[in-house]
Amino acid sequence: LKDGVRLKSVDKNSPFAAAGLAVGDEILAVEGEKVTTPEEAKNRVRTAVARGDGEFTVRTAGKTRDVIVR
Repeated sequence: LKDGVRLKSVDKNSPFAAAGLAVGDEILAVEGEKVTTPEEAKNRVRTAVARGDGEFTVRTAGKTRDVIVR
C-alpha cells in the first residue's frame, strides 16, 4: 500500500472486531497521525488501545471512515 497498512488478521474477540474491522481493511491513521509501515501501525495501535480507546481512520471496500476502538 502507498499509504496505510492492510489488516492480515483480526481476532474475532478483539477490540478491532468489536469496532467492525475485518481482514483486508486498511488502517490509514491512528489518532490523526498517518501510518505507512506495519511497525509504525503496531506501535500506534498499542499506545492508543493501552489508553482505553483510540480513533482510527480506516478504508473498507474503498470507503474511508473513522472508528473508535476500545
